[in-house]
Amino acid sequence: MLIPDLNLLMYAYNKSANEHLASKLWWEETLNSNQFVGIPWIVYLGFLRIMSGRNIILNPYSQKELITITNSWFEISSVRLLEASEETRSLLEELILKHSLSGSIISDAVIAALSIEHKATLCSNDTDFLRFEQIKLVNPLSKKSG
Repeated sequence: MLIPDLNLLMYAYNKSANEHLASKLWWEETLNSNQFVGIPWIVYLGFLRIMSGRNIILNPYSQKELITITNSWFEISSVRLLEASEETRSLLEELILKHSLSGSIISDAVIAALSIEHKATLCSNDTDFLRFEQIKLVNPLSKKSG
């Protein structure tokens, strides 16, 4: 299973991002590959929040456009929304304590915990994930990964 981080999905749909084309191509290939993809709730919610506001992107999407985009992901049989479980909570707590995490990095720890729980490959170009040695991390935007 692959778990995409929010940054890659944002880049894939933010035409003004430097990483737009590479992320868009990677995401389209991933969705068309029949590879199992798990999208964490925190990533799904972050995508809706950020892509509908003007804080990060110049031309935000309408609510209807975002629902259409995300529904198109979940209509693919190999894509599902990942729910947090008691195991996720336990893994998250371990990561918080082990790495003395606080603030916004805890959102990354949620994604890392889901990656550990599902034995999934986390796809991100966010180097903050390097601290979590328990996860398999791939940067699809890196020349080494592609």
